[in-house]
Amino acid sequence: MNNRRQFQLGLALAILGAIGLAVSIPWLVSRLRHRNITTMRLVAQIEEPNVLVNGEPLLVERVPPEGEDVGGQRPVLRLHWRGATHDFPMIDDNVMFEPGLKKYGYWFGVVVLADGAATEEEFERMWSMGGPEPFLVAVARYPAQGYEGTPWNEVRRQEWIYEFARLHLDGHEDEPIEIARKPYEQVDALFLPGKYTDKKYLPTPEERERDLWQYYAMNYVTPPGQIRGRNKVIDPLMREMGLAWPAAGTSILAIMLGILLVAMSRRERAELPLD
Repeated sequence: MNNRRQFQLGLALAILGAIGLAVSIPWLVSRLRHRNITTMRLVAQIEEPNVLVNGEPLLVERVPPEGEDVGGQRPVLRLHWRGATHDFPMIDDNVMFEPGLKKYGYWFGVVVLADGAATEEEFERMWSMGGPEPFLVAVARYPAQGYEGTPWNEVRRQEWIYEFARLHLDGHEDEPIEIARKPYEQVDALFLPGKYTDKKYLPTPEERERDLWQYYAMNYVTPPGQIRGRNKVIDPLMREMGLAWPAAGTSILAIMLGILLVAMSRRERAELPLD
């Protein structure tokens, strides 16, 4: 290929790449801006065992075993909310030297969550008008059956059990505390089912929309290293970008190759002496 043709090819590639980039970048931005973000927002973490929430007292107290025969029994964390109570059996008697509820933080916590929205614009609009109504969740993580109170209670992650207590602020006078108890894999699948997720745990769109808050509450009491390894943020994000991101990447490569060909075409060829 002579220099002139090389220059023309390089220039054409660079121009086509620039046009492709000018089209694909706005397309990419539009897809990301209008992506579905049906997520929860962690608004706050309650660290005191006795607080007022919207004027209602919330109390978490450690209650020792009752009765004469208490051998083998463990204390419970008793949750008091709007006249109702719920007990979370303690997984062991060892507590960390932290104030308030932090001492139980590796397996129990109380968080304030708020619903997300279908799109970023809708979420921004909701918050500008006062935001979605937050709600309270008490969550506990229990080890696999048979490993309670042993040094091996962090094994068999897929068999961990999570117990959720959703605390209703108002409008649920008959049921101020709503209880749910699910294995790790079922809660994990609410966010993004994995390749090896048991089919019986695959949620329907309606179940995901209704229970997604459980995944975010679960993360609060799950050690960071024990959250499923695959990148839950990047995977759905790549799907939302669709063909826009490979189009933008191809355009950038075309521009780089075009510039390289143009630069090479301007280099003078060395003349070799002939004998």
